[in-house]
Amino acid sequence: MSAPNIIDDGSSLTARQHGPTEWEFPFAHEGDASAWVATITMRQDERRFRPLAPMSRINTVRGIGYLVSAEDTSSIGQGRVEWKRIVANVPKTRTVPGGLATLNVQIVKSEIGPPVTNSVEEVAIPTATRLTYEYSLKEFDIIQAPRAIAYADGLFLVRIGGDKTYAAGQTILVQDSELSLYRGLIYCRTTQRVKYPASFPT
Repeated sequence: MSAPNIIDDGSSLTARQHGPTEWEFPFAHEGDASAWVATITMRQDERRFRPLAPMSRINTVRGIGYLVSAEDTSSIGQGRVEWKRIVANVPKTRTVPGGLATLNVQIVKSEIGPPVTNSVEEVAIPTATRLTYEYSLKEFDIIQAPRAIAYADGLFLVRIGGDKTYAAGQTILVQDSELSLYRGLIYCRTTQRVKYPASFPT
């Protein structure tokens, strides 16, 4: 349990908070102040200390969080130990600007013969991206990006590869989604998307 201000009264039979909770808001600079990390200093008699299991649910004044760091103690004398209890909530999904990325496009050019010939060109298109971050207590599946994008057939652009046709302005993945751990066993999936180009080099 956590409280904003608890002063250690010297009792060491049970784990007690010592001093105020330290709050961190890791995504406040991106406009999201709902995600938080709390660092709580705890004290207890060394003989009675029992660490909490990883990802234990903990109530705080800001809601439910999870223990995301091992509870490693240090001696403070008189048979007592002190440790940091680090608790984080599961952040909400957020989408932010991602800067420029390269959209790799396969373009098949057809030339009328005789004979008819096709040539494949790899084209890299710098495009502004958006990054989406999703969080969960369960592992995510990977979202795969399309491999082949389009080919030019005379004056027409035709979609090949994959199982979906895209219109100009729709968003597509630049690369497969990336999986990582945010804190503790809170999982994160990052996807990088761009708008499908209205035209391709010819």
